This record gives sequence, C-alpha cells and structure tokens, in this order.
Amino acid sequence: MVRNLAFFAVMSLIWGLTWAAIKLGLDDVPPLLLAAARYLLTAALLATAVRGAGAAFAHGRTGRTIISALLVNTSTYGLLFWGMQHVPSGLVNLALIPILLFAIAAFTGEERPTWRHASALAIGSIGLVGLFWTRLGAGSGSGGYRRPKSRSISASLSSI
Repeated sequence: MVRNLAFFAVMSLIWGLTWAAIKLGLDDVPPLLLAAARYLLTAALLATAVRGAGAAFAHGRTGRTIISALLVNTSTYGLLFWGMQHVPSGLVNLALIPILLFAIAAFTGEERPTWRHASALAIGSIGLVGLFWTRLGAGSGSGGYRRPKSRSISASLSSI
C-alpha cells in the first residue's frame, strides 16, 4: 500500500511538473515548435530505450503509426500547447485531452459514439465550467456576475 502511494506521489509530481515546464517553455518558444521538440525528443529516447519499439513500423504498419502519431500529437497536444498560451494549464489539460482523444477514436472507428459518451462529456464539461467558473471571468464583481473572458470561453467551447 505504501509503495503504491509512493508511486502515485512520484507520478503526480512528474505529471504536474510537465505542465509547469510547458507553461514556462511557452514564454520563449512557439507552441507547435515546443510540442514538436518535446515529442521528437521523447520518440528518440523511447526508440533507443525500449526493446521492440521498431515493431510499430513493421509489417506495413508504418503509415498507420505515423498517421496515428500525427493525429494524436498534432491535434491534441499541438492545440493543447497553443491553448495554454491563453487559459490556465489545468483547464486546457482537463478539458481538451479526453474530448479530443475521444473525437479521434470515434473518427477512426475505434469507438462508436453513444448517448452515454455524450452524457459523460457533457457532465464533465459542466463540471469543468463549475470548477473554473471564477477563472473564466464569471462569478466576481458587482452582482456576482461578470461577462466571461472571450478567450477562455472560446477555448472551453472549442474543446467540446
């Protein structure tokens, strides 16, 4: 039990530091270049460190592997890095990743969208709006309501 908690703590620390590093990196490097550099470095490290990594490119899988990597890394993380310039990293991370990955899975035929998927995404999106209501610019000022910042709202809606 203690070992699992230690692993969880280390994983959480690494995960949290990743988003902080991205936010800092965006001060000096354009978002798509930062994302490309990050994932090219990661791919190079994995290709040399993981035994059998070349199997993803064997037996006619090269095109499929490259298209999949481009869709996931460009669609999801490229947009995520771009969005982190304008809204809090937690909002982008929580909202964008699950929704875009599900959209890609549905588009490629890996998942069949159902009303349960739509309900889960709607409930999650409503929950995120509730969590980040004050960061979106609402819930403050006189009368308890202020018009939301357009960039934050646009980023939130585009992830749905």
